[in-house]
Amino acid sequence: MHCNTFLPKERLKHKKDINRLFADGQSKVFFPLLVYWLALDHQRTQIKAQFAVSVPKSKFKSAVKRNLLKRRIREAYRLSKADFYQGLNLPAGSMLLMVIYIHDDLLDYHTIRTALQKALAFIAK
Repeated sequence: MHCNTFLPKERLKHKKDINRLFADGQSKVFFPLLVYWLALDHQRTQIKAQFAVSVPKSKFKSAVKRNLLKRRIREAYRLSKADFYQGLNLPAGSMLLMVIYIHDDLLDYHTIRTALQKALAFIAK
């Protein structure tokens, strides 16, 4: 499997998992991102982490802007994923991740990627 991919099975999309993440997971702000994560003690698939992105409609009414931000965050995750997996110490488990964009303005890709890399490094420890 290639490291710089974001496959459909790596997406966090089941409502049950998302509810569990918000109920039992931890969260921390890495400006401009709010990151939720939950380490699971079992691994359902060969994927180490499942990832989801959210940009609130209340902050960005335009779907074009919301989609642009989601693409930027997913691309930053895709390129930072290999380093995250190397630092991740879950021998028999997996990780659920949710990133929520909390800033009121559109920020450039570099700022988003830097914040996401800090978040992933923090979670991997």
